[in-house]
Amino acid sequence: MGTQQPGQAAYRPDIDGLRAIAVSAVVIYHFFPAALPGGFKGVDVFFVISGYLITGIIRRELAEGRFSLWRFYERRVRRILPALFTVVVCTLAAGAAVFMADDFEALARSAIASTLFVANIHFFSEINYFWGREGVAVLHLWSLGVEEQFYVVVPLLLMALAAIRPQLITPAILIGVIVSLVACILVSETSQRAAFYLMPFRAWELGIGALLTSATVARLAAGRASVLGVAGLALLLPTLALGEDPHTFPSYYPIFACLGTALLIAAGSAAPINRALGVAPMRMLGLVSYSFYLWHWPVFIFADYLRPGGLPFHVSAGGIVLSLVLAIATYRFIETPLRHPRREGAGFRGPLPAAGAAMLALTVGAGGIVAADGFPGRWDQAALAASAPTVHPSLLGENCVWLDGVGGNPDLACGIGAHSGPVETIVWGDSHANALQPGFRRLSAIDGRHRQLLVKFGCPPLAGVESRMSVARGSCQTYQEGALDYIARVRPRRVVLAAKWPSLAPEGAAAGAPTPPDFAVRNADSAGDSAADYDFAAALTRTVRLLREAGIEVFILTGVPNVPWPVGEVHARKIAWGGGALPEFSRADYDALWYDAGAIIDRVASREGARVVGDAAFFCDTKRCELLRDGRALIEDTNHLSAFGSVLYVTEVIAPQLDAATAAADTGGG
Repeated sequence: MGTQQPGQAAYRPDIDGLRAIAVSAVVIYHFFPAALPGGFKGVDVFFVISGYLITGIIRRELAEGRFSLWRFYERRVRRILPALFTVVVCTLAAGAAVFMADDFEALARSAIASTLFVANIHFFSEINYFWGREGVAVLHLWSLGVEEQFYVVVPLLLMALAAIRPQLITPAILIGVIVSLVACILVSETSQRAAFYLMPFRAWELGIGALLTSATVARLAAGRASVLGVAGLALLLPTLALGEDPHTFPSYYPIFACLGTALLIAAGSAAPINRALGVAPMRMLGLVSYSFYLWHWPVFIFADYLRPGGLPFHVSAGGIVLSLVLAIATYRFIETPLRHPRREGAGFRGPLPAAGAAMLALTVGAGGIVAADGFPGRWDQAALAASAPTVHPSLLGENCVWLDGVGGNPDLACGIGAHSGPVETIVWGDSHANALQPGFRRLSAIDGRHRQLLVKFGCPPLAGVESRMSVARGSCQTYQEGALDYIARVRPRRVVLAAKWPSLAPEGAAAGAPTPPDFAVRNADSAGDSAADYDFAAALTRTVRLLREAGIEVFILTGVPNVPWPVGEVHARKIAWGGGALPEFSRADYDALWYDAGAIIDRVASREGARVVGDAAFFCDTKRCELLRDGRALIEDTNHLSAFGSVLYVTEVIAPQLDAATAAADTGGG
């Protein structure tokens, strides 16, 4: 995201205008996502601009015989590190003041990765759908990791090609773009996260910008400036306005955003559209775009942390203004003096050694936070107890059985209660089934019955349905087949299906308040990934029918709220900060989130002879939902029962309903 400066021979004000569009899109998307649902593609715009500018500098200096790796990285250090380190240090300081211990430790780990320019690799390796955003207050720095890794490879490659035959540079870049894009498409079939975060699968975007440095491109663009400018803007602006899942990468929209940006750059600064991009307000916003990008995400995260439940308009607007003020100050007092000292010896001497020392100091400091487990002593014991994670106890306990042909934790059947005799109940599902484990363990301790748990995180108990959240395509289907085979061998009296059902019901499945999926699933035997390829009702029907044909009673567990803020964490924060009520979660919000899934589940259960268990009244009255009981959270994060909530929900609601249904079936009443 480097910037050309006024006064340089090659300075183009329209490119700073492009930066203004890119950073505005990203910032608006984060603070007001409904206003610009495709705004996250501003990062793709930044990548193309960066590839054009930095590769242009390298090629120009190579052609003039004055390129130096040392000077190149010295410029990168002066450009990138001062503002970056300022934001990371300030974010850590703010985290020390307000973050709970686990969040602070996660922030410190992310800060280390960001300092070493491997944030993209860190987040690829660490992030899963149980992470709260608090631990990723520097999540946006993944893009800097991609850029700097790109600029470790590209200068060396261009130097080698220039030494062998300079005419090979443009064809090599073109081949690199094609290979990277094809690899990105292919790897997205097995890992959307890898395609999104890792440099080899993002390099094509920077490579498109690098292609624009070719004299051939300049000749092709000659005389077509107006057309290229209009076409570029016509491609770019709609892609920023159109929404899609940002982790569904790549898709056509980022490709269009990159091509639109490339056409605008190729048009040149004299094109009418580009002259408009270069007007003073756009140019000035472009100049501070790097710092604006750095500041806006931590500001948003801390605002959301301090005021969970959705930011009101005035808070979001204030966050944007604060981010911009911080960006201007950083540009004026940190970026500019250190990057462009007014006299020899000003700024900081020996940028590379100084950068190494700063990186070491920051890494050691953040490492101390990690070693101290986030300094839990900052908060009292009540807050620490409330924030202790309880929802995902290990499945590697005693009496766990490996499913045949399905390896790896947590692909297990775990015994609960008595471990001899016939299995009465198997609870099968994703992490929401695992969240029921404390409750069923308590129940088995009371009645001594033999129960088992079948769990694979991110994989709903739907025969033939694959989840994009799974590590490799096909892993859910393999697990489901293994689970069904295991159930057929064990032949329990009943199976309880548990999952995050509201996320599995497609938008518009029933009239009323639709809930789009927050993670995508597909039929495993489908040829594509579109919503049309997935049918929740058909998948649930298929699963229930398979179990019923085996003579097994089927129960579908419902009722657990999907709250838009982490209940357990927010409760802990309120205790740590001296009290205060949780944000309100209304019964209307609850009903809207369950509307589509509930309608489908009720219809399938009625038709196929399954039963629905669960009770909204456990959580909500007619007006609002109570998410605490006796001062303890019923929900751990946003949608998983806490251990405390699991025990209460299973023993007070689920078990009586299961026993009543079974008794009715035994007497011929059900």
